[in-house]
Amino acid sequence: MFSASKSSNNETSDGVGTSKATGNELKCEPFLHTMEDGHVVCNGEAINSSCWTVCIQGFEKENETIGSFECQEGGEWSACFSGDICTICNKVNGSCVQQPNNLQSICLCNLGFAGNGKYCEEDSDLDGLPDVQLPCRLKDCKIDNCPFIPNSGQENNDGDNLGDVCDIDDDNDNITDTKDNCQFEANPNQEDKDSDGVGDTCDNCIHIPNLDQTDSDGDGTGDACESSDLDNDGVEDGDNCPLVPNPNQGDNDTDTVGDACDNCINVYNIYQTDTDENLIGDACEDKSDADQDGISDSVDNCKDIPNGDQLDSDSDELGDECDKDKDGDGVLNINDNCPLMPNKDQADSDGDNIGDVCVLDTDGDSIPDSQVPHASQSCTGTKYRDICTIHCLEGYEKENLPSGIYSCEENGKWSGEDTNCLPKDCGILLHQEPFVELQNCTGTNYKDTCDVSCDMEFNKTISYVRCGSDGNWTTLSGACFSGDICTICNKVNGSCVQQPNNLQSICLCNLGFAGNGKYCEEDSDLDGLPDVQLPCRLKDCKIDNCPFIPNSGQENNDGDNLGDVCDIDDDNDNITDTKDNCQFEANPNQEDKDSDGVGDTCDNCIHIPNLDQTDSDGDGTGDACESSDLDNDGVEDGDNCPLVPNPNQEDNDTDTVGDACDNCINVYNIYQTDTDENLIGDACEDKSDADQDGISDSVDNCKDIPNGDQASLETPWFAAGDGCNTTFFYHMNDRSNKTEMGSLAVEVKTVDQTWFMVFRKAGDQGNIWHRGTIDLSDDYPVNKFLNKTDFSLYQEVNLDGVGKVQKPPKWMVYDNGREIVQTVNGNPGILISFTRFGHVDYSGTFFISDKDDDDIAGLVFGYQSNRHFYVCSWKRKTQSYNLQANLTYPRSVARRGINLMVVDSSTGPGENLRDALWETGNTMNQTHLLWHDDGPQWIAGVAYHWRLLHDPDSGRIRVRWYRGGKLLSDSGNIINKRYQGGRLGMYVFSQEGVHYSKLYAGSPKISNFAMSFNGSIGGNVDLGVISNLLGGSKSGSITVAAWVWIPGPNGKVTCALPPINFGSSHPDLGFLTQSSDDERNWVLRKLKTPTPKTGPSADHTGSGYYAFLETSGIPIGSRASLETPWFAAGDGCNTTFFYHMNDRSNKTEMGSLAVEVKTVDQTWFMVFRKAGDQGNIWHRGTIDLSVRHLSLSPS
Repeated sequence: MFSASKSSNNETSDGVGTSKATGNELKCEPFLHTMEDGHVVCNGEAINSSCWTVCIQGFEKENETIGSFECQEGGEWSACFSGDICTICNKVNGSCVQQPNNLQSICLCNLGFAGNGKYCEEDSDLDGLPDVQLPCRLKDCKIDNCPFIPNSGQENNDGDNLGDVCDIDDDNDNITDTKDNCQFEANPNQEDKDSDGVGDTCDNCIHIPNLDQTDSDGDGTGDACESSDLDNDGVEDGDNCPLVPNPNQGDNDTDTVGDACDNCINVYNIYQTDTDENLIGDACEDKSDADQDGISDSVDNCKDIPNGDQLDSDSDELGDECDKDKDGDGVLNINDNCPLMPNKDQADSDGDNIGDVCVLDTDGDSIPDSQVPHASQSCTGTKYRDICTIHCLEGYEKENLPSGIYSCEENGKWSGEDTNCLPKDCGILLHQEPFVELQNCTGTNYKDTCDVSCDMEFNKTISYVRCGSDGNWTTLSGACFSGDICTICNKVNGSCVQQPNNLQSICLCNLGFAGNGKYCEEDSDLDGLPDVQLPCRLKDCKIDNCPFIPNSGQENNDGDNLGDVCDIDDDNDNITDTKDNCQFEANPNQEDKDSDGVGDTCDNCIHIPNLDQTDSDGDGTGDACESSDLDNDGVEDGDNCPLVPNPNQEDNDTDTVGDACDNCINVYNIYQTDTDENLIGDACEDKSDADQDGISDSVDNCKDIPNGDQASLETPWFAAGDGCNTTFFYHMNDRSNKTEMGSLAVEVKTVDQTWFMVFRKAGDQGNIWHRGTIDLSDDYPVNKFLNKTDFSLYQEVNLDGVGKVQKPPKWMVYDNGREIVQTVNGNPGILISFTRFGHVDYSGTFFISDKDDDDIAGLVFGYQSNRHFYVCSWKRKTQSYNLQANLTYPRSVARRGINLMVVDSSTGPGENLRDALWETGNTMNQTHLLWHDDGPQWIAGVAYHWRLLHDPDSGRIRVRWYRGGKLLSDSGNIINKRYQGGRLGMYVFSQEGVHYSKLYAGSPKISNFAMSFNGSIGGNVDLGVISNLLGGSKSGSITVAAWVWIPGPNGKVTCALPPINFGSSHPDLGFLTQSSDDERNWVLRKLKTPTPKTGPSADHTGSGYYAFLETSGIPIGSRASLETPWFAAGDGCNTTFFYHMNDRSNKTEMGSLAVEVKTVDQTWFMVFRKAGDQGNIWHRGTIDLSVRHLSLSPS
């Protein structure tokens, strides 16, 4: 609606000139057209003149009886209505949008563009004005007068073409704004009588200084020189609301603060305190908010159920969340056959218990469509462009997500794709409790059940499990209970174990055995299945269908007694799997029409070659011959996330990559570059990570304390019903000043609600234990710790980006992500799950079936990017990296055994990182070796078990490897805080046939500890009561590493390391010692080396001894090391040495020299390295050691 305004012949003065409206009678001002879909034609501007609307092509008047108007006060203008406005909307930089609760759609420009929706051009500063003039007359079409600084109001004081925010002289008085004491009024002389910094021309109180220019009543006279009636309400002295007009001076609570400005009208509060600044005084504010929705209980229309929006559809002052009759038709929701649309008569013509007002007639034949079973619907109305949407009831989901939305078309008929609401599928219940068997299952869909049966020694606590509305089975935990389960546990091959935070113990088989804990027999391949059939009914009791190759999923395609990993013909078509082009589907003729190596019987795209068989939407049709809608989201051409369903096509940063698959949702990055492969695009990645937990500071919810899992101490998900509660004890005692005790809180969350607080105590609670009880009579699940690993969704990371020597790994996933097989002899690579962990217990079975090779495989943890992670790997035999012919020395050497390494690469994937990963040692700017056990070598066909514990809080890492039930290798507690959590995965380098099975990852029960203490001069370190740490166990032990900080004469430590000297008259190692973890020893010598044409002729002084390594006849990769004792180092500490590295033959066989250091809380890392021939001279090396507590190792 638009109204006319009137002008007269009054003269006005603006300080520049005068103007006068022509004529003596009142007249309408020229009409400024603001309609996008029409224009106005007028026959004049005088009173009684007429104007009328003319709609542009494709539009029609909303009502033919309006739209003509006369020039008179109160005249109205009609809007125009289009049958289909969307036809003229900008398709490139704009879109057509349905207005809520309105028949009319509108044309809108996309974010980053401006205009009237038909014409849209770039808007660089996002202030709603285009950078260029558009061919339309709306304000939104006018060129931005300051295109690179937002100024939606387009303020332009001096009327030039430059907006005030860009104009350096807004009043054109030749004085720049930064120096002008009247920015918007010309005053070239800058007079300022009261010297308050405000020029007289614009000063509202010329003779009294008032820099802030406060003018409470807006009359042009500043408060500083105003009378005592600042609000112009006629009350001068004693006004009880001096800044708010209130001539009657009403003061209901007689607190001398008038009602007009009182923040508690009915409660005496002279000081008007409002601590939380919500405009409600503390004296009268109701702080209670039972449902924590931010609405005080005194005004909350649903005080016990959170409803921050206070939605009240039937306006009965009872919020919808609490309203038992949401549509206000007098019929309770539970009985209402159409609970969201008023229908008091409950008319139901077809007797299907669905009210007539809820029934659709999509084909317009006046015969109601069949109501979609298990669904409700909501409609915006029944007129043109109104929408009706089908909503599946709890426990059901749409067969096709974009379907079930109907729109009223211009022909008055409904149009849309029909839908079905199908019950959610819980799938087969994979995780079963010991001594529990499920029987008589009705299915796997919503409301289906399975009866629970317990072994004879157990009492049944539940009768059945049920497929719930969330698509998950109700819990089996505690379904069968025994007063003392330990009496039936296997005492030879098993044990009785107390479950953390649970009254019930469980029977478990020892490592190397499998079964239900009561019956345990040998498990040769460590996949969790026994080699023989046990007399119990759990899956864990069934005989392993491939007892010598791990296959925890027991896949068996042809249903014989032999698992697929052992079966040479999985489909029984008499063609062995190695030659069969359809391994799991019988096809004796091996037809392959597209010659892609995949037989027609199993090819998901028979006529188009697609060896990888990619099928993004899992519909059985390969992407290669799929329609243009690969993700089945209803969007075909131009889908901005072609492999991720996103029917709404949200694209917040307008980079043509949808939010659902954009690795930088708020930053334009069309190429989605993610150099370090951490799932965060380079364009928006914040590289800072103060606590080293792998979460960028910009999104870390605890940026100063490592929490890679981004969570607090939490329980697993659990089910809770009426009568459920939890009890705990707490102790909060501040024995000093009673002011420094923090707070304890318990929070819960449900599947449809985020965390909210149910218990809190703060401050000193006395030196006693208190009992706390919380009512959990609802579903309060918590999701943090995993009890079943899922690698079915994963990321592949190739660590040699060059890829010229070998192929990348090929990973096969089985058993719902609990079993992984890598089948290619290729470049180094890893498979990483998406779940982030902080404190983690990671275990599984490790098996290599390839009997020909002898290379590297292992596991990865703490993965933060392709440059930053921990890797534990196992090499069968010592070997230099010599895949390329004529590769010069020194070559990287991978040594036999198990090692633990931290990858901290400055380059990321490529040859440098590849060579460093092959090297069992330290490589500067690439890797640091934390631990190496050179004893064990893996044997093909033998199953091993690993268990890794990583506690980022203490930096403790411990990895153990077992063969059967026997401990094979143990790293002990290694302290390294480089990465404070991350993701888990598997690692291979040039090794095929690697099997990982029975994978598990979760948050561990802490059973051993690593501690470090920093003492101070004159002080001491209190270790407390050791027995408390050991839990009273006589078999426990604790090791303490201690050091002493010795200050120098001036109170500072410069360097407590004496000069290194190998002697002048006789050889002497001095304080150096030969290392015990190398293959060779250094030899001290004077004069020439024994082998001709090698080494120096004397030490760097010409007369002393030097240490050298004789390399003739020793294996490539042999090491010799010298170590210093521990020493203290401070600012200014460094060490100097001389080295000689001369290869006088072919210049290709010289090895490398490295200097490594370690501190009390970090293992060896490299600070100096030289490799290859350095000439026949002595060189000087200097290393800065300005860090504390170092040990030095030249090798």
